[in-house]
Amino acid sequence: MLIKSQKGNTSKGPPTSRPANAVANNRTHTTFGVSSNNTPHGIGSQPNLTNVATSNENLGPTQHSASTMSLCNGAVDRSELDSLKSEVQLLRTELVKCKDTIDRLQEREEVMRDRLSEQAIRQLEHSTKFEDLNLGENRPTQLIRRYGNLYTETRLDAFDALDELPEMAEFDELKGKLLFSVIVLAFRSVQHSLQTLKAKLSRLLYLSPSSWQPNCGTDSDGDSSQQDPLVREVQETIALYLRKTVDKYDTSANIKEVCSQVWSTLYDYPSLKECSRLQEYIEEAVRIAWALSVQNPTFVIDFDSKEYKPDRHTRFHSSNPENLEVQSVLWPALLEGEDGPCVFKGVVIT
Repeated sequence: MLIKSQKGNTSKGPPTSRPANAVANNRTHTTFGVSSNNTPHGIGSQPNLTNVATSNENLGPTQHSASTMSLCNGAVDRSELDSLKSEVQLLRTELVKCKDTIDRLQEREEVMRDRLSEQAIRQLEHSTKFEDLNLGENRPTQLIRRYGNLYTETRLDAFDALDELPEMAEFDELKGKLLFSVIVLAFRSVQHSLQTLKAKLSRLLYLSPSSWQPNCGTDSDGDSSQQDPLVREVQETIALYLRKTVDKYDTSANIKEVCSQVWSTLYDYPSLKECSRLQEYIEEAVRIAWALSVQNPTFVIDFDSKEYKPDRHTRFHSSNPENLEVQSVLWPALLEGEDGPCVFKGVVIT
């Protein structure tokens, strides 16, 4: 009876209130599944995946965006780093190429500098406008100065020495002509020796004697373009050698020749052979004449002018300034080439 009454109450009657301890037990069972930090308790040790997913889904939009941006930024940083590494490698390769190019250019520059230096030296050696300072006292300007000193100093010393000779003391005009003749004979002697030397070289090298020109590099018409380049090169080389060996060339034969001509002409004055100052003057005249004759162009003297020319002559103090006719030549003018400019004026009496 009691059982029926309870069933009936359960199925048809109003719900009866549950005991308080039952409700509490139910709450405890409900919270027993997941703890406050989502760590499973109780049955087994497996995580509650549903609650984890629910927890991730419950993240706010700001936190989700920050996580996504962090992942994207990491990918971008790696891509940019790889790009920079590639660029650095490319720059290193370009740097190596640039260094190689610089080395090649420096080598070419060095070669070109050497070639230009050699060309400049050749032009200087064969030029008529520039002097080779390495020649020292044998370069043209210094030779011209020596030619002037021969007149102003050495000639005067020889003139004074001739005054001391009793047989020459009263013949000033004869002494002047004697000293003038020495310089003329000196140039004639060395020029003849130079032509003889060229003739010998022509025979040895099978060159045509007519190919030798005074300026060593021009034909009879003054045009070097029609001359054999090999012949011209030989001529220039020999001319350069003669210019550089002026002090080594033996002029003793020329000195002896000039002295012999003077003694034979003035045989009435045997004391001339004993005049040391005259001998020194002759030797210096021959050496200067040889040095001037081997230059390019060859220096020549003008000693037979009949008319006074202001660009070539200087009047002696006893001259008539109104007279243009040359009465006597005391010192020949020095010209740079046959028709070249006058580099040292001659001294004449008008």
